[in-house]
Amino acid sequence: MKVKQKHPLISCICISQNRPQQLLRAIVNFEQQSYPNKELVVSYPSKDLPTKKLLERILKISHLKMVLLGRESHGTLGQIRNQAVMAAHGSFICTWDDDDWYHPERLKLQMSQLQNSTSKYQACILQEIILYDRPNESAYLSATYNWSGTLLCKKDLVIKYPYQHTNRVEDGPLIAHLEAKKLLLAITGAYYLYVYIYHGTNVIDGIHFNYFTRNGPQLDHNTTQNIIQNVEASFELD
Repeated sequence: MKVKQKHPLISCICISQNRPQQLLRAIVNFEQQSYPNKELVVSYPSKDLPTKKLLERILKISHLKMVLLGRESHGTLGQIRNQAVMAAHGSFICTWDDDDWYHPERLKLQMSQLQNSTSKYQACILQEIILYDRPNESAYLSATYNWSGTLLCKKDLVIKYPYQHTNRVEDGPLIAHLEAKKLLLAITGAYYLYVYIYHGTNVIDGIHFNYFTRNGPQLDHNTTQNIIQNVEASFELD
């Protein structure tokens, strides 16, 4: 009889390029995760020397479980994600964008929700997140939506239904399949686990970001200040 592992290895997929400061924040967020069995798969251009030096320094001073992929070809974001998934050792894949902020309990809560479910779910996704407009120092609770950046999914399904070879909505077919087969657990009320940081050069442009913030309430001053404190402290890392 196959025994279910209490803490299966989660491989967090981080695609980065020429922004070592933001990557460092993502790595620190990863290191602070309370979930005990995790690895970070970082894909970066081999000619991106600042990022390469950062990663080499981290490997020397930390005990983080990491897989480093210095990619030679550009390719689409979808292709790069697929390459990173194939290099991952975990039985679960988690999206780990380098320009957002993650609560230390993110992996633990998402995995526990998935494991404690009485259904046949093979993946989970957050329905609400926090949207932080960094240039304007304002924060919003998002509208209800399948926020693809929060996806945690069995690796074999990501391999079977890979990311499409595009630079946007590359995860659309995967999420559509998970929904159609009723394999996707939608998690509500855990918006604090993920802060999407809008900085002006995101994949989501300003028009789409403004659309999402119009459909979600702006957060009060104290909550916004707490978010700013967490996010801005991470920007000061060096």
